[in-house]
Amino acid sequence: MCGLSWLPGPGKFEPGRTSIDTSGAVYVVAQLQKFKSGVRGGTAASDSARQMAAMAATLADDQAMYDTAAYIATLDGAASAVTVDGDIQQGASYYRQFCAACHGPAAQGNPALNSPRLVGADDWYIVSQLEAFRSGSRGNNPQDRTGKQMRVMADVLPDTAAVASVAAYIRSLEQ
Repeated sequence: MCGLSWLPGPGKFEPGRTSIDTSGAVYVVAQLQKFKSGVRGGTAASDSARQMAAMAATLADDQAMYDTAAYIATLDGAASAVTVDGDIQQGASYYRQFCAACHGPAAQGNPALNSPRLVGADDWYIVSQLEAFRSGSRGNNPQDRTGKQMRVMADVLPDTAAVASVAAYIRSLEQ
């Protein structure tokens, strides 16, 4: 079921599909729980988020979510192609100011904060998620504590060029 939207690992690129094995199991389970409970994927969400909510609804229980996350953690592959052009130096400045406290100085994530690993993620996916937070199509449910935090942080980025620069910086960390 996941292969319809997600690729089995980095190194492959298809528009609208990203690899999911970079985020970490804690984050994957947390997001599946949000989708299944309706905290993510509601009427204001993107088509892909609503599709994820429908897919998460098919998982029988939390154990199925943990099993799914454990499987995803076994996937491996090379980095996908760079698709976002941004000012890496400016992105580094924004990242250090607004992102590193939760996602770590090397974008390695922090399971204690449910902050996913960002290094290794597709750059276009980082842009799409930051823009979803900025537009309010993600992180708008009152029960989504981490989503609300991300909305505030994404909103401090002044424009789409800043978003692209943050994504370009994160992408540069894996090189």
